[in-house]
This record gives sequence, structure tokens and C-alpha cells, in this order.
Amino acid sequence: MFRFIGSIIDKINFSIFFIAGTQLPGFIQAYLQRISGHLAEAKYQLSKYQDIANLHYQGDLSLMTKRYQQNSDPGISASGEIIANLDMRVTMLSQYVEQLSSSTFVTKLYYFVSNIDADIARATLQDHQLNIPLTVEAAGCGLILATLLQAIIQITYNLLDKRRRKSLKNS
Repeated sequence: MFRFIGSIIDKINFSIFFIAGTQLPGFIQAYLQRISGHLAEAKYQLSKYQDIANLHYQGDLSLMTKRYQQNSDPGISASGEIIANLDMRVTMLSQYVEQLSSSTFVTKLYYFVSNIDADIARATLQDHQLNIPLTVEAAGCGLILATLLQAIIQITYNLLDKRRRKSLKNS
């Protein structure tokens, strides 16, 4: 009887893990779209500073930024820091979008996990709609995640059961 209940629980766990795994490719795509939106906005903001650099610094944004940063007026100096940070953000987001857009799913998954921006991921999760994806990536991801988590649960259960039996035997 307990073996039957355990088997049912295993199947339920596997199904839940599989469904969760199939959501990952869609979530990564939604995350990529959000990152792309942040990139577009950052580029737009930076373009306004580039317009100023074109008018007054022969188009050299880095020269303008350095002069702003070296200015004795704290407001102008702070503006220089904002421009420098914005320029770095555009570069970083551009590289991230490129990595997430032009790679295999496994590579995309690696870049996603290793470079995730927690705030953007949280916002993406709030807006993410669960769906039933019909792609090979989603099915593969679901199968791998479900198998991996189920194996971890089974190994943990076996280790705990082995300990329990050993302690009962020694008693």
C-alpha cells in the first residue's frame, strides 16, 4: 500500500517538475524581451547625450564624459558619472541580448543563469503568463528538470531510509 502511494507521489512530483521545466524557455524569451526593452531605453537616453557631444565635443562622448566628471561643480560631475554608467549599461545589455539571441538553447540557458539580473527577472516573473509550449526545447527542458529533481528526491529518500534502517538494526 505504501509503495503504491509512494509511486503516485513520484508521478505527481515528476509531472509538476516537468510542467515547471517546460515554462523555462518561455520565461527566458520573456526575460530577453524585457532586457531588450531596457536596452532600447538606455540607448535612447544615451543618444541624447551623444547629441550634446556631437554639438560641443566633435562627437566624442567619452571626452564629454571625462570633462563632466572632472568639473568642479558637483552637479555636472555627477552628470558625468550618470553618462559613464549609462554607457556601460548599454554595452553590458547589448552583449547580454546578443548572447541570449544568437546561441543554442543550452548556451542561452547558461548565459541566462550566470548573468541573470534579479530585479528584471522578478519583474518578468510578475508579468509572465504560464502556457503550454509545444517546442522541442520546452519538452527537453521539462524532461531534464523533472528527471534531475526526481533523481535528487529519490537519492535523498534512499539515503534517509538506509540511515533509518541502520539505526533500527543497531537498536
